[in-house]
Amino acid sequence: MRTGVLVLLLLGMCGLFTLAKADISTRNLLYEDRIDKEIWRCRLRAGLATSRGENLRHYGERAAAQAVFYRQSKHKLVREMVEESVGMKPYKVNYFLIIAYKHNRAGSLLAAR
Repeated sequence: MRTGVLVLLLLGMCGLFTLAKADISTRNLLYEDRIDKEIWRCRLRAGLATSRGENLRHYGERAAAQAVFYRQSKHKLVREMVEESVGMKPYKVNYFLIIAYKHNRAGSLLAAR
């Protein structure tokens, strides 16, 4: 009886580890997909860089810089999102990406001084 309970307990633990591993790979795929979508959106907005208005040009240039940052830092961002357990909802991922870009931008501005 005890060995049967022990075997069931071990099988249950193995199942939990398998689910945890599947959850991480699912999160990786979701985060990569969200970053790809954000890069696509930034590239669309980057088209405004050729506008007549100064504010629209600035907005387009900033979007182009965001797209470059997201593309170059994609794997690092995914790793950080997994480590920080960012939620699976799109608004949580977008918030994380915006904050990561702002921190990177602030760091580069301080380095330029």
